[in-house]
Amino acid sequence: MPAAVRRTPVSVFGCHSTQKHSRAVTCPGPHLPPEAFRPVVELAGAGQLAQLGIELAGNVELIRGSAFGQGYEHSERVDDEVLHGYVRPVLGTLEAGRQFERLLVSLTAADLMAIEPGLTELTVPTLVVWGTGDQNFALRWAYWLRGTIPGATEVVEVQGGKLFFPEERPRNLVPHLCASGTKTPHADTGSSAGAPRPARQM
Repeated sequence: MPAAVRRTPVSVFGCHSTQKHSRAVTCPGPHLPPEAFRPVVELAGAGQLAQLGIELAGNVELIRGSAFGQGYEHSERVDDEVLHGYVRPVLGTLEAGRQFERLLVSLTAADLMAIEPGLTELTVPTLVVWGTGDQNFALRWAYWLRGTIPGATEVVEVQGGKLFFPEERPRNLVPHLCASGTKTPHADTGSSAGAPRPARQM
């Protein structure tokens, strides 16, 4: 599933999880659809995405140049089978494409904002890692999450990283994941969610 869609449920899972020792990496944004992804959603709403998707799924160069491919810093370096592995399950057949159309048009910002109260109670250690080059989710939402989730300890900014930076630049993510369980959640829960907070840059 394209990452702009697959990442939106992560906060929903996190705020409903009751495992005390879980760690959540939270990467959504409250606004749907992201502006860069809006043309895809509009195609879905018009019932045109499924048919176009069949051609896209069969042509790896089209995938690289699509809204999906723009989620990579260097889509030309990504193995063909990896790209096909993302796109074919959701756009490889007309039936799959129709299902994907229905999913896209059903998602609303209200679905995410409804779980904001749950996020304010999420005390498990939470690491927010954000690519500064992500055109779907602006960096300010990383700090919104940092100010909203009590268990969030910091924001790690991956300079120039895009939506799929965990695949392209795992060395900028894995050490922080390994270390995040030892952090103590911040105590200044009365501060503004929009206020600037310390960040690490990679």
